[in-house]
Amino acid sequence: MLLRRAVKPREGATIVNPETGQPLPAHGAVVAWDAFWQRRLNDGDVTETSEAAIAAAEDAAPEGEAKAKRRNGGDQ
Repeated sequence: MLLRRAVKPREGATIVNPETGQPLPAHGAVVAWDAFWQRRLNDGDVTETSEAAIAAAEDAAPEGEAKAKRRNGGDQ
């Protein structure tokens, strides 16, 4: 079973999700956990968050912005 965890970049950081090739949204995303994400967590480049917090941030975003993020893989 593939382990997935919710992470978000530290403030001011741009982290490219290797799965999608897109920057990780500031509010975070659920990602397939692997050595890449473990290194990012160990280095302090990302922090763990919750799927509920990500969903709340997407719901609070302007409609067009949330749709664009989903289209670009921001919720993966």
